[in-house]
Amino acid sequence: LRVALRKARSILLFLKPVITLRNYDQTRKAFRKMARRLSSLREMDVFLEDLETLSAKPGHIDKMDNTFPTLKAAMTALREKEQHKVQNALDHTRHSRTISKAADPVNIHEPCVHFGHADRKKLAERLDIWHASILGLLHRLDMEDTKQVHKLRLQLKKFNYINDFVESCGLIPPLPLKGSKALQRDLGRLCDF
Repeated sequence: LRVALRKARSILLFLKPVITLRNYDQTRKAFRKMARRLSSLREMDVFLEDLETLSAKPGHIDKMDNTFPTLKAAMTALREKEQHKVQNALDHTRHSRTISKAADPVNIHEPCVHFGHADRKKLAERLDIWHASILGLLHRLDMEDTKQVHKLRLQLKKFNYINDFVESCGLIPPLPLKGSKALQRDLGRLCDF
């Protein structure tokens, strides 16, 4: 759900110059708020996975040491508590209405019908600008600068989501960047650490 919400926000941002959505800002804010609620769960899940991997490595754990099981039990309990908070926050009709409005089935299945030649040209130019921006970030990337690394990762995510979207619906030709998904994945792992 968190990833789907992030994709929806990216697609809305990309299409903004050529769509009329009366409650555009409200919709994006609601998606962002829901995704933020889910991010704490994701961070706990990543931590638990890393803990599991670390505890499974031979020689890294003394049989008499109970640090890993205790830490895992404490984090699992915290995650369960957070999960209940998130479920309560997301279980609200306002969120359902927001998602329904943005996820109009006609627009999802046949987006090309709604965009003329001028709109498509504008979107192709927009994708080209996003492509150039990523290349610029890559050119001056300092791997020691965590803010820069995070910014590049987020831009790659949006760019990859949009390329997948335009390719799947045939709206405009995609503009792939070779290795961008692998780089996004690797930078994501680095940012997790």
